[in-house]
Amino acid sequence: DSHFNLENYDLALSNYEQSLEIASHADSEKSSNRARDIADCYFELEDFEKSIYAHEKCLKFQLEYLEYDSPDIAITFRDIGYCYFNLEEYELASQYIRDCLEIQLSALDANDPLIAQTYESLCDAFFNLEDHETEENYLYQLLEKQKSIHGEVHKSIGDIYQNIAISLGNRGNHDGAVSFFYKALETYSKSSKGVTKDIAQTYKQLGKGYDFYGDDIEAFSHYQKSLSLYKYTIIDLSFIM
Repeated sequence: DSHFNLENYDLALSNYEQSLEIASHADSEKSSNRARDIADCYFELEDFEKSIYAHEKCLKFQLEYLEYDSPDIAITFRDIGYCYFNLEEYELASQYIRDCLEIQLSALDANDPLIAQTYESLCDAFFNLEDHETEENYLYQLLEKQKSIHGEVHKSIGDIYQNIAISLGNRGNHDGAVSFFYKALETYSKSSKGVTKDIAQTYKQLGKGYDFYGDDIEAFSHYQKSLSLYKYTIIDLSFIM
């Protein structure tokens, strides 16, 4: 673990593989932990195919001593999904992350933050698959989950409104997109954790929306509001280009 924490992944791998060789003859739990460690090393080294192979070993050992609906099994499914996501194999990624979510919904507390993280990962997968209808469905589920945790006014709620707006825009529903951008703007403005960058970005998106409608006056007004906020923040302006 010290080598891993120091980012000496090659040395960590050597130690973990030796430990796995010893443990695999007797102890399924220890073997699964070592296989997970190996998978984590390969993930950090961006060798995602080897990471998947190690995670699959981990899963094999886990199933020898855990029930299928264990939260630890869910984490392994999630991590395999992350590997496929990084390989840009989004269909496989979504399958494993869905398996993770199914277990988490039955095994974890309803407000466990891991569930929200899994919803976010599924939304990312379906965004990259350009399946915006399914993405939107998970965004609404995530919205309800986050509202139950944080209430109606929180930065995370504004973020979801932004993502719903973008998804609606990708599906050609520009009226719906503008409506949700305004919801995001209102939420960011009310949130105690609202930051100027989020508000500025929302004004920029609204400007794009009015550009689409050909309303140059409203578009210019929102772009101007967006730019004026950047004067009061020390940020990388590249994201507005």
